[in-house]
Amino acid sequence: MASEDSEYELAAAAGASLVTSFIGAQVRARRVELGLMTEALAIAIGLSAEALALIEAGQRRPTPQQLTLLASKLGVSVPWFFEDMPESQRAPAIASPTSGPNVVGFPLSARSREPDEQSSGS
Repeated sequence: MASEDSEYELAAAAGASLVTSFIGAQVRARRVELGLMTEALAIAIGLSAEALALIEAGQRRPTPQQLTLLASKLGVSVPWFFEDMPESQRAPAIASPTSGPNVVGFPLSARSREPDEQSSGS
C-alpha cells in the first residue's frame, strides 16, 4: 500500500484534493486487483476511458452516482473507498439531522416548517 499512498499524495501535491486522490488510488487498486482494463470498467459505468483515467489519477472527483456504480462493479461498498484513508485527511463530520434547525448550514424557512409552526397567532 506504500506505493498507493505515495501515488495519491503525489496527485494531491499536483493540485488535486487528498480525498479525490485517495478515492482515485482506491479505484485503480481495486480495478487492477480484479484484472479489469480501464476501458471495460469505464464502459460498465457509462464513462469514457479518459474520464475514468482522470478519476484514477485524482484529477476528477467521481459524482455520488459514479461512486455508487464503481462500488457495484468493483464488488465493494461505497464506504470501502474511504476505509483506509488516514484520519488526518478525513473531513469533519457534518451535523446530524437531529442536531437542530440549521443542519448543514441551511436554516429552515417558514415555508419548510410544519403548518402548526406557521400560525401567526391571530
